[in-house]
Amino acid sequence: MRVLCRRLARRPGHAALAVAALALGIGLTGAMFAVLRGTFLRGLPFEDADRIVHVARRPLAEGGVLPAELAAWREAEAGFELLAGFLGTGGVWSGDGAPAERRNGGYASRELFAVAGVAPALGRGFLAEDELPGAPPVVVLSAALWRERYGADPEVLGRSVRIGGSPATVVGVMPPGFQFPLRQEYWLPLEPLLATFGPGVRLPLQVVGRLRQGVPAERAGAALDTVADRVAADAERVQTVVTPFLTAYTAGARRPLWLATAAAVGVLLIACANVANLLLARGLARSGELAVRAALGAGRRRIAGELLAEAAALALFGGAAGLGVAWATIRLYRAAGGLVGSFWVDIRLDLPSLLVVVAATALSALAAGSVPALRASRLGGGRAVEGHRGATGLRLGLLARGLVVAQVALSSALLVGTGLLLESVRRLHAHDLGEDPEAVWVGAVTPGVEGADPARWLRLYDELQARVEAIPGTATAAWASHLPSGRTPPAEVEVEGEEAVAGRGGPSARLAVVGPGYFRALGRPLDRGRDLAATDREGAEPVALVNRAFAERRLGGDAVGRRIRLVGPGEAPGPWTRVVGIAPDLFLDWSYFEDRIGPGRPAGVYVPLAQSPLPGMTLLVRSSRRTGELTPEVRAALAALDPGVPLLRAGTLADSIADATSPYRTVRTLLGASAGIALALAGLGLFGVLACSVGERLRELGIRSALGAQRGDLAGLIARSAGAQVGLGLLAGLGLGWLVSRALEGLLFEVEPWEPRVFLGAALALAAVAGAASFLPVRRAARLDPAAILRGD
Repeated sequence: MRVLCRRLARRPGHAALAVAALALGIGLTGAMFAVLRGTFLRGLPFEDADRIVHVARRPLAEGGVLPAELAAWREAEAGFELLAGFLGTGGVWSGDGAPAERRNGGYASRELFAVAGVAPALGRGFLAEDELPGAPPVVVLSAALWRERYGADPEVLGRSVRIGGSPATVVGVMPPGFQFPLRQEYWLPLEPLLATFGPGVRLPLQVVGRLRQGVPAERAGAALDTVADRVAADAERVQTVVTPFLTAYTAGARRPLWLATAAAVGVLLIACANVANLLLARGLARSGELAVRAALGAGRRRIAGELLAEAAALALFGGAAGLGVAWATIRLYRAAGGLVGSFWVDIRLDLPSLLVVVAATALSALAAGSVPALRASRLGGGRAVEGHRGATGLRLGLLARGLVVAQVALSSALLVGTGLLLESVRRLHAHDLGEDPEAVWVGAVTPGVEGADPARWLRLYDELQARVEAIPGTATAAWASHLPSGRTPPAEVEVEGEEAVAGRGGPSARLAVVGPGYFRALGRPLDRGRDLAATDREGAEPVALVNRAFAERRLGGDAVGRRIRLVGPGEAPGPWTRVVGIAPDLFLDWSYFEDRIGPGRPAGVYVPLAQSPLPGMTLLVRSSRRTGELTPEVRAALAALDPGVPLLRAGTLADSIADATSPYRTVRTLLGASAGIALALAGLGLFGVLACSVGERLRELGIRSALGAQRGDLAGLIARSAGAQVGLGLLAGLGLGWLVSRALEGLLFEVEPWEPRVFLGAALALAAVAGAASFLPVRRAARLDPAAILRGD
């Protein structure tokens, strides 16, 4: 071991480079496995978690299952032990001595806790009598909410709390870590909410269930299909889809995370190729020594073993450093927010992740050391005598150049994937998001769905808007259910005069609820017609705005005065609504990692807030003042109207845009980091091979120069060698990049997998790195002194 360390210390730069390359590859691979394991490989922290499933219908009913379908499914014999409905929401907690704050919660069937197989740690869950009409409201707390808001007080049971202004009695506390199904902090009974809103209100549900032992998900789904067909009011064919819970809730993140993991493995392979080439070069430098040792009786196994031991030492140091790289990568991924933010996600360097690092270290040693060891073991003693000085039996040859070609190919593919994601983000930002998003202040206000008092919601919205517009410097203020930076929900829209088509096969528009002045606040005037007005209230004729895309596709461009209506799956159509104006095509569909309505501009419909009140809206304020100064003034105005309603997510529209693009940027960063490292390693690998090639061919180059070859001829000889390696690697890499682009297709935003500019950019980037890597070896070849070389020979 001491001899081995001394040997590595003779050329510390090479050793440090090899260790750094392996550390990056091993560390990234270990970190990405930890991310995969923490996100979905470990599974739910429940007993028999593989039997917990998600149940949905296709086509989706506004993103979920209708209450009537859930009721029918429960009555069917379909292989489920339990089925539970769930509706996520956020509630404002107030009136218990602590500051008002919004907490993430939901409405759940009493079967929800049994589906997970978890009982309350304190108190009880929901009973049948809690779901009866007029039953006293009750709530079950998560352990986190119990600890943070009530100091883990065991006397919390029976305490009255206020959620959204309505009282509820605490009846139970769940065990630590339980926030099923996503990241809930409290649960309210579902049935009273459905009874409050009535059967005609769209309240789409998420449905989770526990399969009976031995019943496959496909069979359970097929049994529910006939039930869904019977419930659906239209003639469309309804398919019931039963999928494992984690598969359903992490579907959008699985592909990008697997791709990022493949990119990390690609970096590891490139690092191994680099170390293999480094060891080949070191073997070339020691070829005379190795040949003499072989002539003196050293066995092939011993010679090969020494090179394998050298590779193992480099891999061992690389693995140790890779732990630090993995730890830092996990920290950065957490800081970026990740792609899945749910209670079961726990990303850390646990024992399985450490074992992956150990396995990657061992495989790296084997991959990097086996090729040079096999090459060196072929030396025979006679070859030492027959060889010329400086050109004995070991040569880099085609194998080393082939490793460079492989590095260039992998780097090209990673560059293509990164470029496609960069282009997606660029096109996202190129959409119309309003004039100067930095100048638009936004903040969410949620009076609360609890209590279902639309008149109270509207009074609060109107009074707060009036107070905010009185703040000096405010140009205009308006309300919106969804910002241009958010995902606007789908809606099926019927046009008067068109033949109704049952089961059109998907939503025909995006639907937003806005108040008067919304487009002025965004700095975008209407194209035609009038804006929504304060007189567009309940009792007046229903009106709406449509965007240019909807007007052109569905109304032939002549939209003002036409009538449309919303059609909910399984429900009677809404009232006929008159189109009074055409709005610009603001961005409506930031649905990352999901299917969109279609390419190009999404069609959009905007209905007035006073005719479609919602229990939560976002206030937009365009002001000449700095947006940071508005937050305390808006918060004070809201507190004066209702101290129990907090101001949430205050910031600028630009901040909301940044949050909306976070998943794209996270994947782009993961792939981009891998591509950058791979590109640098490929450049270093090319430089090393060319430098060794020049050293290996000094005698040949000297003779060529002595026979009249010009400097340009010698430089061209090395440059052509570099060009051949890069060209072959680039051709293979662009083909591999095409496969990567197909894998990325579902993640791209308005970018075709075969985007010429991206592929051209990847080729140019590689050409630039190859040119930089070739510069010094080519320059050395051009400046050779043939007399000095031949004298030395």
